[in-house]
Amino acid sequence: MVSDNADFVDVLSSLDGEEKQQEDDMVVVLWEMIFIGTDTTTLLSEWVMAELILNSDVQKKLQKEVDNVTMGKTVTDADVTQMSGGDLRLAPFEAGRRVCLGKNLGLVTVMLWVAKLVQNFKWVEDGFHAVNLEEVLKLSCEMKNPLIAVAIHRNVSF
Repeated sequence: MVSDNADFVDVLSSLDGEEKQQEDDMVVVLWEMIFIGTDTTTLLSEWVMAELILNSDVQKKLQKEVDNVTMGKTVTDADVTQMSGGDLRLAPFEAGRRVCLGKNLGLVTVMLWVAKLVQNFKWVEDGFHAVNLEEVLKLSCEMKNPLIAVAIHRNVSF
């Protein structure tokens, strides 16, 4: 029996019978969780920021929403739950039976990162590197050309 304060490794180690995992298999599972968990959130954040740069009116609307919710303090994950953070149904977390177990955490993480990025900065295209939404399929759908942008400090005061 696993204790109430057991972590994921404890649970994997406690499995018996057909479910029992070899140490090498557990290492692979843990590495996949780390890679997939960071890959999808990073890529989704890049795509969202690219869209915000190309759609300055949407960026301004998001900045206003962040400002209204945070009232001058640094945005937190609790603040993000009060925001509407846009429609991320097409995010790279699969669906149905194959839905990512970390989908909700990933979406909240992306929304928090983006909220933090727009809270203090206006994001615009770099004069030398236009935002290009061409994609390339690797392990995930990535931008063909990585996003390069300019952050302009916002003077936000309440």
